[in-house]
Amino acid sequence: MYRNLLSIIILAISYVLCRFVFFNLDWHGMKSWPSVLAIVGLFIIVVAIMGNKKYLPFIVDGGYLIGFFVGKIFNVDGVDPGGGATSNLWEIWSIFFVSSIILGCLFEHLIRVRKKYKK
Repeated sequence: MYRNLLSIIILAISYVLCRFVFFNLDWHGMKSWPSVLAIVGLFIIVVAIMGNKKYLPFIVDGGYLIGFFVGKIFNVDGVDPGGGATSNLWEIWSIFFVSSIILGCLFEHLIRVRKKYKK
């Protein structure tokens, strides 16, 4: 139970960092996208907890925060034809986050299969 609560707290802290702290530091200009990804992450964590998954909630946490930094590192800023600013940080962050969720699900599945064959 504490492990599950810890995972939710880690996601909440990561959300506050990405949405408010990093935004105020001018590291990005996204107001709603961090919330969208956090809601997706919270949903996956709740489903994982209900499914008695041990590792997936923490993989989701890591994918959220690490994905932001990967996006920040590989971000390319630009200008659209109308003169507006563009950035691909949100795309890199999203792809990394979704990929981490998929890999986390595969990892949990492999653990279950391994335990099954060990018996």
